[in-house]
Amino acid sequence: MAVPSAARLLHELQRSNAHQRYRVVGDTVVRAAIEHARRYIDTGIEYGIPIDQCERIFSLVADDLSRGLDEPLGFAGGVRLPSPYDTWIWTNNRSTAEVGHAHAELVRLNYGGELVDPSDEEVEYIRSAAGLLRQVMPESSYNALRHVQVVAVFANGGAWKRTASSSEFRLTGTIFLSRRFLKNIWWTAEHLLHEALHQQLYDLRHTHSILQPGYDFVSSPKVHSPWNTPPGNQWDLHRTMAAYHVYVYLAIFGSVVEALEEPSEFGPRDAMGVAISGSVKAAQRARYLYEQLRSVGWSQLGEAGRRFVDILAIALDDVEKSPAPTGARLHLLIDRYRKEANLIESVPSRMMDHCEALNRIAEDEVKCTNRILTDLGLGNSATIAYLAGECVDNFPAVRRAIAMSLLGASTDGYTLATPQAEAMVNEMVERSSSALTPILTS
Repeated sequence: MAVPSAARLLHELQRSNAHQRYRVVGDTVVRAAIEHARRYIDTGIEYGIPIDQCERIFSLVADDLSRGLDEPLGFAGGVRLPSPYDTWIWTNNRSTAEVGHAHAELVRLNYGGELVDPSDEEVEYIRSAAGLLRQVMPESSYNALRHVQVVAVFANGGAWKRTASSSEFRLTGTIFLSRRFLKNIWWTAEHLLHEALHQQLYDLRHTHSILQPGYDFVSSPKVHSPWNTPPGNQWDLHRTMAAYHVYVYLAIFGSVVEALEEPSEFGPRDAMGVAISGSVKAAQRARYLYEQLRSVGWSQLGEAGRRFVDILAIALDDVEKSPAPTGARLHLLIDRYRKEANLIESVPSRMMDHCEALNRIAEDEVKCTNRILTDLGLGNSATIAYLAGECVDNFPAVRRAIAMSLLGASTDGYTLATPQAEAMVNEMVERSSSALTPILTS
C-alpha cells in the first residue's frame, strides 16, 4: 500500500534545512505516525494513529515545511526554554491542530491521562530549572535536551498517581513532569535532566547497536532493582541500561550541586519537602546496575551498548570515591525499606483502615530481625522491641529502628558478616514489600 502524502513529506524534508528536519523528524506525532503507518503497511492491522490520520499528518507537515517551519508542529506563540535550549513547553493551544489531537490521543493511549496547561508560575519554574542546568552542567544538559522537543505537565491521578516525571520509548520527543512538584527548581532541574537523558538513549537505540539484533524484551534477562517495590523492580536490559545512564549523570549532577555554596538564586534545595537524589545514592545505584549489566546482560548488548556502558563507568569512577563492595545489596534494600515507611507515614488517614495488616507485617519484621541479629551474635545488645501504639506511628518507627540495627550490624555499611544473614534480610524485605503493595496502592 502506498501513502502518497509520505512521498511529498520526504520531498519537502530533502529540500529543507537542518533545523526544519530536526523539528519534523524529532516530533513525537510525526515519529509515531511513521511507525504506525509502517506497521499498518506491513501487517494490515491499524495500531495507534489510524492510517487516514497518518496521511493527513504527513500532508499538513509537508505544508508546514513548504512555508518555512521554525517551531514545533502545531505550536503558535508558545514558550521556549531559555537559550541555548531549543525545547518548548506544551500548552493547550496545540490542541486545535491535527497534530495536537494526535498528540493528546497518543498520551491517552500510553498513560490513560491528559496533560494540563501550565500556569505562568509553573512555566517560570521550568524555565528557571533549565537555567540552573545551564549553570551546573552546560554541555551535558544541552546534549540531552537536544533530544527533547516539548516539555509537558500532568496533574497527578490515574496512571500518573505516583509518578514524579516520565518518558516513554513510544513517545520520543516529549517528556512529562508532575505539577505536584513544580515548586522546587532543583527537583525540576534534576527531572528535566533525568527524562531528557532517557530521550537521548531512545534516539541512540534507534540509530546504534545498543542491543543485539533480534533482542526480545519478553525473554530478556531480568535485573532486580533492590530499591524499588514489586512488581516494577524486575527490569529488562533496555530499562536497566536507561536507569544506569541516568543514575551516572544524576551522580555527577548531585556532586556538582552539593559543592555549591548556599544561598542560591534558585531557592532552597529542599523546598516543598522534596529534594534531589544526591550523588551518593545515585552513584550506588549506578554501580549496582553496572555490575548487573556486565554479569547478567553483557551478551545481549550490542557493540555500541557495551562501549556505552564502559564509558559511563569511567565517569562513575570519577564521582564515586568509595564504591560498595562488588555484589553488595544491603544498602539498596534498606533504601526501599525506609522509602516504604515514609510512604506509610505520608498518608496517615488512608493507613488507619490497614492497621491490623500493618501490625502483622511489623511483628513479622521484628521477629525476623531479631533472628538475624542473634545469628550474628548481636542479640543481647541490638534486639528490636515491638512498639505499641497507633499503627501509622508504630510502623515507621519500627522500620527505622530495624534499619539502624541492620546497618549497625554491618562493618562497612554495605554487607553483613554471613551470606545467610544477607539472604534473610533480602527475604524479609521482599516479603514485606509484597504485603505492602496492595496497601500502598489502595
